[in-house]
Amino acid sequence: MPIQSNWDFAFGPANAMRYTVNVQPVIPVSITQDWNLIVRAILFPK
Repeated sequence: MPIQSNWDFAFGPANAMRYTVNVQPVIPVSITQDWNLIVRAILFPK
């Protein structure tokens, strides 16, 4: 499960700092014996 972390400086009108962690689960789904579909949802807080 990939996890991405970001640290942003000078964010928004107050020039604040922001730390964000994105969790990106990868789910393989078998379509046929030869084909797989890879589903990747990106979840992040608002």
